[in-house]
Amino acid sequence: MGCNEFDFYEDDEGITTDLTLPAFGAQEVQCTALECDVVDENIRETIAFLIHQQYAVFDKAIIEAQNYTARVYSAPPGDLTLIKIYLLPQEEKSFGLLFSTEIDPEHGLGMKFKGYDLTEIGSAETAFI
Repeated sequence: MGCNEFDFYEDDEGITTDLTLPAFGAQEVQCTALECDVVDENIRETIAFLIHQQYAVFDKAIIEAQNYTARVYSAPPGDLTLIKIYLLPQEEKSFGLLFSTEIDPEHGLGMKFKGYDLTEIGSAETAFI
């Protein structure tokens, strides 16, 4: 499925579309390009990257979540549920993943990626700040 096949709409955070990434689960997830009002080539390329590389990104996210929660909470993360994807238009193929997690249901877990590389991990706001 290409990016031209998605319905984009504007919400209070930017341009948004709904994605289903089977690697992360069967539910649709909002994918928002922060503070954008048009769908540009970088947004399309980042969405295409997420679609085509979702299993590799998922595997990396799970490993990093396990390492992070072991270090911070001395426990595994429990169930991770992808809540939202943030596209970070400042850089190519940069995005944030926002998860709910049993280990910290109040603050969740946020990750920033540039391609396959995790650049930051922490509480939920890490995904979009």
